[in-house]
Amino acid sequence: GDLPPLGSGGDLPPLGGDLSGGLPPLSGGPRAASPAQPAASLPDLPAMGAPAPLPGLPGLAAPAPLPGLDAPSGLPPLGGSSPVATAKPVARSKPMVARAKPAIVASNNTASVPAAASTTSPAALPGLPAPGGLPGLPDLGMSAPVSGVGLPTLPGLPTPGGLPSLDMGIGALDLNLGAPPPMGALPTLEVINPVRPATSFTSSTAARTAEDDFEAELPEPVRPYIKHRPLNPAEPKITITVSSPDGQQKVAVDCTSDWTVKELKDFVCDEKLDLWQSEFVELSAQAAEGLDHWLDLEKTLAQEGIQKTGHVLTLKVKWMKTPRKLVDDKVIHLYYLYAQQRVINGDWPCTRRLSLQLAALQAQITLGDYSPVKHPVGCLNDKIDLYFPAAIHSKEESSNLQRLLFVRHKNHGGMSGALAEREYLTLCRNLPAFGSEIFDVKTEDGQPSKLAVAEDGFGVLEGTKYRFVTFDSLRQWGPMEGGLTFTSMSRAGKKEVFKFLLGKYQVFAVLDLISGYYLFEKARHRDNIPDVQLPIQPKIPDPRLFEPAAKDVMRSGITREWSRLDAFKNAYLSACKDNDLKPAARVLRNVNRAIDDEVVLKKIDAHECELDATGLKALVHAMIESHSYKSTADESFDENLHFDTLDISNNLIALEGIPSLKELVHSDVPVKHLIMRRVGLGLKGAKELAPVLETNKCLVTIDMTGNGLKDAGLSVILKALKTNPNTHRYVMADNDLSDRSCLILGVMVQKNPVVTDLCIGQNSFRDSGMTQLLNGMKMTKRLRSLEVNDVGMGSSLSKALLTWLLAQTQLRILKIGSNSLGSPGSSALAKLLSSPNGLVVLDVESADVNAKALKAVFESLTSNKTMRELRIGGNKLDSKALPAFLNYLKTNQAVRKLAIGGMGLAKDTLSQTLEILANKSNLLSVDLSDTDMKTSARGLQNLIEKNSGMLELQLSKCNLTSAICTAICNGMEKNTTLRRLELDSNPMKTSLGTLSSLSKHRRLESLSLRATKIGCKELLPLCEALNSSRSLLVLDASDNKCEKELRKFQTEFSNLNFHVRFVSLDGAKKKK
Repeated sequence: GDLPPLGSGGDLPPLGGDLSGGLPPLSGGPRAASPAQPAASLPDLPAMGAPAPLPGLPGLAAPAPLPGLDAPSGLPPLGGSSPVATAKPVARSKPMVARAKPAIVASNNTASVPAAASTTSPAALPGLPAPGGLPGLPDLGMSAPVSGVGLPTLPGLPTPGGLPSLDMGIGALDLNLGAPPPMGALPTLEVINPVRPATSFTSSTAARTAEDDFEAELPEPVRPYIKHRPLNPAEPKITITVSSPDGQQKVAVDCTSDWTVKELKDFVCDEKLDLWQSEFVELSAQAAEGLDHWLDLEKTLAQEGIQKTGHVLTLKVKWMKTPRKLVDDKVIHLYYLYAQQRVINGDWPCTRRLSLQLAALQAQITLGDYSPVKHPVGCLNDKIDLYFPAAIHSKEESSNLQRLLFVRHKNHGGMSGALAEREYLTLCRNLPAFGSEIFDVKTEDGQPSKLAVAEDGFGVLEGTKYRFVTFDSLRQWGPMEGGLTFTSMSRAGKKEVFKFLLGKYQVFAVLDLISGYYLFEKARHRDNIPDVQLPIQPKIPDPRLFEPAAKDVMRSGITREWSRLDAFKNAYLSACKDNDLKPAARVLRNVNRAIDDEVVLKKIDAHECELDATGLKALVHAMIESHSYKSTADESFDENLHFDTLDISNNLIALEGIPSLKELVHSDVPVKHLIMRRVGLGLKGAKELAPVLETNKCLVTIDMTGNGLKDAGLSVILKALKTNPNTHRYVMADNDLSDRSCLILGVMVQKNPVVTDLCIGQNSFRDSGMTQLLNGMKMTKRLRSLEVNDVGMGSSLSKALLTWLLAQTQLRILKIGSNSLGSPGSSALAKLLSSPNGLVVLDVESADVNAKALKAVFESLTSNKTMRELRIGGNKLDSKALPAFLNYLKTNQAVRKLAIGGMGLAKDTLSQTLEILANKSNLLSVDLSDTDMKTSARGLQNLIEKNSGMLELQLSKCNLTSAICTAICNGMEKNTTLRRLELDSNPMKTSLGTLSSLSKHRRLESLSLRATKIGCKELLPLCEALNSSRSLLVLDASDNKCEKELRKFQTEFSNLNFHVRFVSLDGAKKKK
């Protein structure tokens, strides 16, 4: 009851006075004798009235005006005996007071100078319990300890009775707190920085490296109850505006000038912004030179010069350190704004690749999930400078930057804004200047430069890179005439002095930040950070709120941007050059496209690339070398290549390529899906490949379609993979398998618990063999894909199979085309599709499905939302099934691939069909083969022109005339998506000239002219015209007269930019 009000100074002597005679009496109390003796019951305590020295730190000299530096108006002069305070060695003696987590008196989020202990009782010493178990009272003039938990003594702080903190405030000046003056134009920086996995922005307690005796564990964050101070009726009410750093959120607060800054901040955060972890943020006003004046939490608004309505304050982050136990998303947002503003204004220079990644996260935060309708390329034309720094968007077309931005934006679909902000901050750790406050300065010789102040030291711009000097090598810093000076000492003993010219307010701002960051680090690493006498004494938050300075931030720049795709491309081109090979155009096209679009490539697609054994060896060598490549610290490395799938189909590598396949399968390259259709393996190849398949444990899919394995080869492969825990998809179609293989496959499906996909179509089985297979499949419930098309299955066996599949709701892919379902099988098919099922792919093409069943099928599929591929061509429609067919085409929006050729469509029905298909952009592939198009030129042109989603169009055996070919080419002029066009088995000899205009198409990669009755003489002019195409990869002219005439034109065809196939793969395999 006798204590004076908090904040009163009593009869304390003036700052800098002599306290050697003890403390003055408290208000109304007698002066205590000096020095006072400690109580007998409390040994080893320092004498009362004398300051207890902090262990390991030198005392600070009494303040004196610094020579040659005039403090800005309203600021007190810097204290110290010299302009620069130097480090002093300190004897590591055992302190008198035990270091059992001593307490300092601090405000709720500010570490301040410890108050002097009361002289009336030893129990009033900071950090000691009061007699009788009562807690010690807080010292006069100071606020209560945080949550009652004693805070550790901060190294570098003056001792009780020593020098007080230097007041960085502006006093009672009436500041102009309006908008800051515009900053000067920043120079363009081209700093190359590493992009690599970084630790999360908010780290866990497991990652801490502080000394054991530094901290008493902070409690888990809980929203506190804050009782806000009412308005003082004796004071005039004023209205203050508090803004977010970006100005997007502003709140007006009514208060009185006798409120403290802390009371104002608590009220704004708690009542106005619903922000409860306010210890991580502070209030600032605009000062001279465009800098922040950080308000002192313990001062009143009047003391800070805020006494009338109209002032604008900003709530933002001052100390850019990694917070611990930060869960308040609104505080995370303020950290995000701190980083985002510095990235955009160029303070934290970043590379193009990293700026695109950051811009995509920013788009997710500001725009939400990507939508092609809401976010077309061009929607950010007038906002591009809000997403990219000037150094990036000034050098590149806005449309291209937006395209690449939205490619990455798609990948963040479903990510919340709060999570995207955390990802943004984590990614920023790859910037060399991360966490730095940047100041425009001049070097000693007057050259413009930049000074970066960060949590681990300071950096100076040298060329286009920042050179950082950390606290473990800094020995002194302080003001000089017209600027600042820093002195560092390397481990080798080399001394280096840095001098910068800057304004007076900038001097105070830099000293405030770097001295504060030093105190944070010194509190954490007492023995590793040199002792430095600080030129000023800033107030900092409780160091336990933050992690130590991050060690994973790469402060030095790097030599190059690199990626896994770049490593693969270089290795492949080098291998091709060493072996005098022409690189596979398809492989390079896909790699370059992925690099340009900056997307992850998951498949090495080398099918139909004319690879032989040597070409395969070069490709495998590049995969192994690039996979084993280890990035270095001086390069930005992007993991943009995943070796999930390797497709080498339709290349005649034969037995000579087996060693390369063995090397790949035996290596560490994690190929999950190995696709090698029609590569000429045979039984010998299977036997050579089997030993390495036994040791491989990552293979998920093995596709050996068309390799002539026969029963013996299949048995060898299945035996090698039977113990593989991951291989669940077996594709063994077109391998001359017999009923013996059915028995083997039935046993495998029954006993192997991981098999889910069985593809054995285009083999000749009898009903007895298929029955054995069916009996084996009935013992499993795991099949998700069954492909038994063209295996000679009759109607009765088809019915039995489809009836069993009624209960297999897990089945997703069913291919039973080119079998004879007949009436029994057709009825079973209709029943299967009308019942609940999850089929995604259905192939019943040329399966003798009757018209009645077709009607039921189309009626069932009209509202189906799961079927993505339907191949039902080659089954004749009648007048009763036709309405259901057209209604299905109009209504269903789920199907992506559709094969409806050879269904006997009349002229009027075909016109309706083409018109419907032209407006179905959901279709990726359309197969109209074996449909008479003689009178449908207009409809076909309309289909090609209007359908904006179609990638593949098959028109084999469609009786194409010159007029139809002209219509196709006219449609292709306006088409921008089609990649494959198949015109097989049409008389094209007189129509080839019209196809030369296809060279202008930007996407066409494959053109098929098989069995079109053409020779080399007719084909060569077309090839010369198409040679200017920038997209064409393959022209298939096999099964024509070209093979016999090829010798005469060998030179002409060898100089083309694309591959021309003259021999069908089946024929070449048999010939070889």
